Amino acid sequence: SRLEATLAIPTPSAAPAGVVVADIAGAIEVLLAGPGGDRGGRRRVPVGIAVPGFLDPARERIVRLSNLPSLNGVALADEIERRVPRARVSLDTDTNAGAIAEATQGAGKGFDRVLYVSLGTGLGAALVAGGLPVRVSRHTVGQVAHIPLDPAGPPCYCGERGCAETLLSGRGILWRARRAGFRGRWTAEGLWRLARGLALPSKPPAPVLPGAHAAARRVWKETGELLGRLLRILAGLFSPDAIVIGGGIAGASDLVLPPARKHLERHLLPRLRPPIVLRRGRLGLHAGAIGVAILAREGL
Repeated sequence: SRLEATLAIPTPSAAPAGVVVADIAGAIEVLLAGPGGDRGGRRRVPVGIAVPGFLDPARERIVRLSNLPSLNGVALADEIERRVPRARVSLDTDTNAGAIAEATQGAGKGFDRVLYVSLGTGLGAALVAGGLPVRVSRHTVGQVAHIPLDPAGPPCYCGERGCAETLLSGRGILWRARRAGFRGRWTAEGLWRLARGLALPSKPPAPVLPGAHAAARRVWKETGELLGRLLRILAGLFSPDAIVIGGGIAGASDLVLPPARKHLERHLLPRLRPPIVLRRGRLGLHAGAIGVAILAREGL
């Protein structure tokens, strides 16, 4: 599989369902008319759509989508097919899609059981076994985002404190940065550049004080240790042969994965050794698109 074309469109979280569906349908029409598309053919074309939420048993209707709540309850597959009659739509979760892509085309290729963990604005996880995503609850492996890691951590929207997502997503990293003394509107990328000793934007969010480099490295080390704590739990549950880290935060894998790997090697149950392979994803932000295309094409 290869990527023929890409198209990015804004998706405002407050947009009505009809607007979002129309935008998705319009994007599909543009891609079908472009390189690698059907270009006006009469055959029905498999189209995959990955969503960061929960789906109904038939994978036709969105049950819950926190980033685009207007789509909750929408039969998205039917709505798209009504607007784009040539499309034969398959829905799946973004983590299942990313997992399939990395397991078959990326960093998990060659392993039978691949655990995929995506870190970015949120946190998700999926397991691929024998080339297929494992579907435990609503086409996911469970509520991994709400595994409790630290009772003294930041509050989560679920009502608890220190859930995995609140600690390991972008906002969790910035929460630790503020506790470490960083002020101003720092981003995860800015903290990574500071920790690596790379050039910062021409106007940093705040004055870079003495010791900030070491403090930034501590923030990322703590992130890696927390990730290792989560992976230890997931490894005990799913016994993967390989773990692949994807999502936007994977860009800081040079700072995050070493402490995570060290935690795994130190605390993993002896019967789960030799150590599980832990890698950064190879397909980047397109992993979900590649994976859902595979799922749609193969009818998985």
